[in-house]
Amino acid sequence: MKFVLSVLGAALLLAGCNGPSRETMLKGLESTPVNDILAKPELHRDADAVGKAVFVDNCASCHGADLKGLDDKHTPDLTDGKWLYWGDDLERYRMHPADIEKTILYGIRSGDPKSRNLAVMPAKGEDANLTPAEIDQTAEYILQLSGRPVDAAKAKQGQRVFADKGECWDCHLPDGTGDGALGSANLAQPDTWLYGSDRASIVRTLTEGRQGVCPAFHDKLTAGEIKAAAIYVHDAAAGLDF
Repeated sequence: MKFVLSVLGAALLLAGCNGPSRETMLKGLESTPVNDILAKPELHRDADAVGKAVFVDNCASCHGADLKGLDDKHTPDLTDGKWLYWGDDLERYRMHPADIEKTILYGIRSGDPKSRNLAVMPAKGEDANLTPAEIDQTAEYILQLSGRPVDAAKAKQGQRVFADKGECWDCHLPDGTGDGALGSANLAQPDTWLYGSDRASIVRTLTEGRQGVCPAFHDKLTAGEIKAAAIYVHDAAAGLDF
């Protein structure tokens, strides 16, 4: 009898050492607003533990297991703190877990009515409104905006196209720094461009347009799993300049 009790006690102790089950952790996460999880150490640890597994299973195939994005998938580096879309904290332009949660829930240009889909990079090729020469000039100006050596005369012509016929300023702002409310790229930060920053890639982007998609996950993951993934991604860039 003593032997049975000691074995049972050891089993209970071992179960306690293993910590709460995934189901228990998810239940706590589901009942807590995602931004509040950061202030609750135990829930925060649970979120990071579950979030890593959720990310690996659902997001790593596009964003990479290290969250740094994959060139062939044209996905952003989630660890650099340079977010294409601003969150709701427009006073400080700082991203919070709820902003990441929204993207995971509804996606980007996913077809869901709540997705972030205000802007696409339209094709500007000759069938649209720019000639090959004007696209070449605009590419030169974009190279200038990103701080690289250019043909000054051609870049000046490109600046006129950018500000007038091309209507590029409408999404990228007159100074080319991008509009996070729309999700338009900052043309002064070529390291954040998803489709390449060399001349040929810029010309192709201008000519053909770009319309990347992030799928919605609200119908694939539970609310707790989505919150956990949002915390995990947020923490991957924590402490950086948002």
